Amino acid sequence: TGTAGATQKRSVGNTVTTISAEETMELSPAPDVSNLINARAPGVIVTPGTGMVGGGPTIRIRGASSFSLNTQPLIYVDGVRVDNGVGSGISVQGFGSGVINRLNDVNPEDIESIEIIKGPAASTLYGTEASNGVVQIITKRGRVNETQVSASMRQGVSWFANPEGRIQRNWGIDPVTGQPFEQDLFAQEAALGNKIFKNGPSQGYGVNVRGGSERVRYYASADVDQADGIEPSNSMWRVNTRTNLSMTPADNFDLDLNFGYGQGRTNLACEAGCGGLMWATVFAVPANRDTPFRGFRSAPPEIYPDFIRFWQDYKRTTLSLQMSHTPTEWLSHRLNVGQDAVAEDNNQLIPRLSDDVAFFFGGATALGSKFLQRRDVETTTVDYSASVGVELADGLESTTTVGAQYFRKFTEFVTSQGNEFPAPGLTVVDALAQTFGGEDFIENNTLGFFVQQQVALNDRLFITGAVRGDDNSAFGQDYDVVVYPKVSASWVLGEE
Repeated sequence: TGTAGATQKRSVGNTVTTISAEETMELSPAPDVSNLINARAPGVIVTPGTGMVGGGPTIRIRGASSFSLNTQPLIYVDGVRVDNGVGSGISVQGFGSGVINRLNDVNPEDIESIEIIKGPAASTLYGTEASNGVVQIITKRGRVNETQVSASMRQGVSWFANPEGRIQRNWGIDPVTGQPFEQDLFAQEAALGNKIFKNGPSQGYGVNVRGGSERVRYYASADVDQADGIEPSNSMWRVNTRTNLSMTPADNFDLDLNFGYGQGRTNLACEAGCGGLMWATVFAVPANRDTPFRGFRSAPPEIYPDFIRFWQDYKRTTLSLQMSHTPTEWLSHRLNVGQDAVAEDNNQLIPRLSDDVAFFFGGATALGSKFLQRRDVETTTVDYSASVGVELADGLESTTTVGAQYFRKFTEFVTSQGNEFPAPGLTVVDALAQTFGGEDFIENNTLGFFVQQQVALNDRLFITGAVRGDDNSAFGQDYDVVVYPKVSASWVLGEE
């Protein structure tokens, strides 16, 4: 809410949806954060981008706000802005698809609660980029005089339910009789002892410990996830660790140090651009049923794992420090500093193909190629606010808040690619006969100041006014500071 501390929900004049992750996970465990949010926050639409394991959805709050710009909400973890990329992963030359969402790097078992501010109401407190809303993730903390150790084990399977009834059969012309005929690929492959789509097992194991004393509280966790998709080449694994330390050196001073680290790999399935398994099945060519294609459009299912691979390796570190100080009864202030660092390696590899695989693709493709993109994103947050609260009269209270925020997002891209492996077994770019490379970076800085005034009457009627000024490096030299005004009211009718 911008104030230098927690705020009563009754005093907030705009919609804030709160999801208790602990309670939700007890009733219905979620494999990732997007599933934790889905269908639990009115006005928040979670749209799956793919059915692949490791893929992530897009999140829209109150619909799309732009035809061409990013419409994703800002993501905060423990008061620090983090990378909210929604389409990372290889998407090049018509191959593959950028379907990985960085939101799912956060382990849902580590989350205490999620707060969602909808629409442009967040801009006054969170800046220019918050017009699409804000998702604030608050991770678990230690508890006083209570040491608790928890362990979890998850087992499951993903499968393509009733593919025979959901993928329509295709028709072709018999080259001998000239008559149309219908081909059932699933029955045909079953008769050969083949299964087009497989069942993908998934498993996860986690452990966490929390406890502490009045002065020092701690929470630590470790979690491992592994899952396979319905296509042979689709799988993922990831490891997450987190350590949160809360200290109260004095009765009026709190210090929170939060550290999260994760890494993993996602092997994406070949999709439409490269004639993937789903594409080859849906858009089958029955006229080819008596050839090595067996009626599949590009190639039969067993060929794709040897043809092309897409994968992403990532490492992510999120560090935040929050200091809260209340020197007097009427003054409190807070400082948040932190950084989120993501390192991605996105790969597309076509090895030099053997003759039996090259038969289906041929030409220059059979000689192999590789594309490698390294994407490093650093998001830095410095956020300070101070609040002064005074009693103007009996039952009439005033709270004045001033704050300043600085955000920096630095994204660096390094790419290398090439064509033609001279011999089988080679997989690195330097081994290619033709090589190319490139480098680019994007830096964006935002500096904002805001002042907010709230008047409360009998702890039931709250009137709030605020104004924020933002300067962003993308505005250009001839663009003035953008000003965001805000006014809201909250009246707790139930206590009248």
